[in-house]
Amino acid sequence: MDAPVRLNQLDPRYPPALTTHLGRAAPGCVSGLGDPEILKRKALALFCSVKCPGHLIVQTYDLAQKLRNAGVTVIGGFHSPMERQCLAILLRSPHPVIACPAPGPIVLL
Repeated sequence: MDAPVRLNQLDPRYPPALTTHLGRAAPGCVSGLGDPEILKRKALALFCSVKCPGHLIVQTYDLAQKLRNAGVTVIGGFHSPMERQCLAILLRSPHPVIACPAPGPIVLL
C-alpha cells in the first residue's frame, strides 16, 4: 500500500478546486493514499440514500457498470449500502475511484 500523502496549500499537487470553491475556508492541508494527480481529474460524485426504492437499485447498479466501463472517475464517501455496492463494481476496473470516507472505517461487503 502507498504511504500517506500530505499536501499543504503551497504544494502544486494541492487540489485547486478546494481553494476555488472554499476560498479561505479551504483546509490548510489534505491527506490521502494513492496518486494525488487523480484529484486534478473531473469526477462525478456518487451519493445514495440508505433507503433506496427497489426500482432505483437496479438502475444504480447499471449506472455504476456504465461509469466503470466508460472510465469515469467517481468520488464519494461510499458509506451507504448502495454506495458500497457501487464501489465494489467500480473497483473492478483499472480506472481511479476517489473515496472520501468520514472518520471511521469503510467495510466492503
